[in-house]
Amino acid sequence: MNSPGKTLLILLYFLSPFFGSAQLKKVYHFQKDDSLLKVNYYMQALQTQTLLISSVSKEYKKDYTEIFESRFKEVARLLQSSSTVTSPEAQQYLQSLLKKIVDVNEELKPLNIRLIFTRDSWPNAYSMGEG
Repeated sequence: MNSPGKTLLILLYFLSPFFGSAQLKKVYHFQKDDSLLKVNYYMQALQTQTLLISSVSKEYKKDYTEIFESRFKEVARLLQSSSTVTSPEAQQYLQSLLKKIVDVNEELKPLNIRLIFTRDSWPNAYSMGEG
């Protein structure tokens, strides 16, 4: 006669491959990024930097040029990294949130604001000063 414990052990032995295969399934699939959007954001930031540098008076041009170039390097690093999320679904969601915020804040309407999700491992929000 088989004991219940022995039957359970045999059953677990035969079912263990099924339990193990469940561990191999991916939990999350990254959304496919829009590389053209990244390039577009990069070009917009570069254009903004050029415009800002050209608008500075000669007296402060050297100092402001260093600031704007340093800031652009950080923007470029972010946009050229794999941490930015530019999938159409994510961008559609972000732009709808941005529209709601801008619609109720008149002072934001003339600004060229861009929102970007990142895949960073820490929760954070910051402004790059480039829109």
